[in-house]
Amino acid sequence: MCIIHALASVQSQIVLLNSFSVRGTVTCSVRLNISLRCIFKPALYRARIIHGPLVAIAFGHMTTTTREFLFEFLDNEVTLANFERWIYKNKELQTAQPTLYQDLLLFDYGDRDATHGIKNKLEPYLDKKEFNVWRTKRLLSKIIEDKIDIVLGTRKLRELYFDTGQNFIPPTLAIGFESELDDLPTPDEYNLWSEKELKEKLAKADKYKERIKRDAKEFLTKLKSE
Repeated sequence: MCIIHALASVQSQIVLLNSFSVRGTVTCSVRLNISLRCIFKPALYRARIIHGPLVAIAFGHMTTTTREFLFEFLDNEVTLANFERWIYKNKELQTAQPTLYQDLLLFDYGDRDATHGIKNKLEPYLDKKEFNVWRTKRLLSKIIEDKIDIVLGTRKLRELYFDTGQNFIPPTLAIGFESELDDLPTPDEYNLWSEKELKEKLAKADKYKERIKRDAKEFLTKLKSE
């Protein structure tokens, strides 16, 4: 059987089958990707060398739900384990982005640099500007709705400011407030301060909180109108 056809056949069965054997010698069960990698990857690689790309890259065919899940992974909000489980179940990616799906299916999730490696594979398939707008809106909403500590929120805004080229988020919102609050602790650091000192620090954060939320609302409104 042609190795490409064999791979397609196994991929189409991956969610439906609990176990199967290949040539009577290898049994695959929970971690199907291990056997798939061992059996198919060398031949798949040779097929690509001989025949060129197996499928053409198609952009923009993912639904919003799938695209946002991938955005969440890029933004470190999805664990590697959850991403691995998701890829075995995701039928849409298999049809919308078959090359990417194959690469992710055969990926070595046990590698210590797996997260970085997956991000490198995802980036060519996603619009960088769309991703930046999405994660900025998400962070602004968390700040406005008090779903993130205000000091931590300003630090994340600062990181986002530099990561998006320093010309996307307004400087006052992105780095101005963070510079005013850079001596304040985030929740994971509260235990390092005495009760009195912590109370003083939090009082300072409260003084800036409404101003930060106001500017966040203004910028979020602008982003939604564009």
